[in-house]
Amino acid sequence: MLTREVLVIVPVSDDALRRIAAVDQCAHVVDARGWFDVELREIWPPWTVQRYLGQRLGPSSSLQKRDQLLASAEIILGGFPFPLDLRARWLWRPLFSMRCAPRSPRPRAAEIL
Repeated sequence: MLTREVLVIVPVSDDALRRIAAVDQCAHVVDARGWFDVELREIWPPWTVQRYLGQRLGPSSSLQKRDQLLASAEIILGGFPFPLDLRARWLWRPLFSMRCAPRSPRPRAAEIL
């Protein structure tokens, strides 16, 4: 059976992770919620970080580990803010799905990738 690796980097509930995994038996959901926060804090302006990340502390992870996750992911479920160098680091690049807040303008995929 072909497995599709779905990397979740946006904060979602545990229930949402279970629902994503239940969509298809081929989906292997990788929970990386908060793993990229350290990068986001370095590359985005302070007001963006405060508004979207606040004071939450994500799990510690190395750049090498995050790059390994990106290398193996076929689908990434992300949101705003996202790692700006995602396109250069993500080898597959077939699908980046963005979870947006209601009523927020959704950027086109071309603007992201």
